[in-house]
Amino acid sequence: MFTGKSIDVPILGLVENMSWFTPEELPDKKYYIFGKDGCKKIAEKFNVPVLGQIPIIQGIREGGDSGIPPVLENKVTGQNFRELAKNVIKRVEYRNKHIKPTRVVEITRK
Repeated sequence: MFTGKSIDVPILGLVENMSWFTPEELPDKKYYIFGKDGCKKIAEKFNVPVLGQIPIIQGIREGGDSGIPPVLENKVTGQNFRELAKNVIKRVEYRNKHIKPTRVVEITRK
């Protein structure tokens, strides 16, 4: 949709949500309950980077409920969100230097 001639909005990259499940008591374990590398394959197909992968971890939900974002915690989850933020910043900087500005899409009405 975004890369169509009439829209032409550059895609910064992809974020894979629920990439794997990690029990908090086993932070080094990854269970790929929805499959593995699906986002990577789509990114390769469309020639865009994977900006980050966010696992299913109970602490993410708990942080949302308590108002404490997981990015502020010094756990694996916080690291995932910080890495995602760094990658988004890099891609925005790249986009601003190397890709022409996005133009407003005009709708013609009959």
